[in-house]
Amino acid sequence: MFLRIVPVIIIFLFQFNRSLFAQNTANELELYGFVMTDAGYNFNTINPDWYEVMRVTQLPSFKNEFAPDGKVFFSMRQSRFGVKRNFDSKFGKLKTQFDFDFFGVGKDKGQTTINVINAYGQLGRFGAGQTATAFMDFGVFPAALDYWGPTTRAFYLNIQLFYIPIETNNQFMKIAIERPGGSSDANDNSELIDISRVKPYFNLPNLTAQYRIGGDWGYVFFEGSIKEFKMERQFRQLYI
Repeated sequence: MFLRIVPVIIIFLFQFNRSLFAQNTANELELYGFVMTDAGYNFNTINPDWYEVMRVTQLPSFKNEFAPDGKVFFSMRQSRFGVKRNFDSKFGKLKTQFDFDFFGVGKDKGQTTINVINAYGQLGRFGAGQTATAFMDFGVFPAALDYWGPTTRAFYLNIQLFYIPIETNNQFMKIAIERPGGSSDANDNSELIDISRVKPYFNLPNLTAQYRIGGDWGYVFFEGSIKEFKMERQFRQLYI
C-alpha cells in the first residue's frame, strides 16, 4: 500500500501546428514533452527497482522481503521528450516519431537512464519500428498520473512491421508482425534443477491485430494475438 502525490507537474510543449515552411503546409514538425516530479510514501514494501509504480507483481512475496517498511520516494524518470515529423512525398505521407523518457527497464531497471518509447516510421499505410503493440489500446492509456498505468491494462512496446488497412474518424484497424518473446515479471528460475537447462525457442514472429469502431457514444475495441512458443531442453555431454 502506498500514498502517491504529484506535487510538481511542469509541462512544456513546443508545438508547430503550422508548417515550418510558410508556403508549404504539407510539412510539419512537432517537438513535445513534459517534466514531471512524482513523490509518494510506501507504507509497506515494494521492489526498490519499481518503487514509484504500482506493479502488483513487484510486491513482496514473503514478509520483510524488501524491508524495512515505510519509505519516501521522489522521481523524475517519467519526464519525456519527443519529436514528430510529417511530410508528403511522392510515395505518400511519411510520418516519423521518436520519443524517450528516463525510466530504466530490462537490464536498466531501477536506473534513471534514457528509455526509448517510440522510434518508428510510417509511409502511407505501412510502418516499421518500435511502438505500442497492436494488442493494446495505447490511445486511452492513463499514464499521466501513474507511469505504469492500472494493472488492468496491457502495456507493451514492441519492434514490429505493421499495416493499417482502415483509418477513418470512426474506424481503425491495424495488423502487425511483432518481435516474439514478450515481457514477463516471472522470477529467475534458471537455477532450479528441473528446468535449469530449459530454454525458450521462438522460430516465428507474433501476429497481432486490433479493430476499433465508434461514434459519438464512444467506441468498441477488439484485439487479438497469435504466437508460437516452444521450450527446449539443452543436454550436456561429457566426453572422455
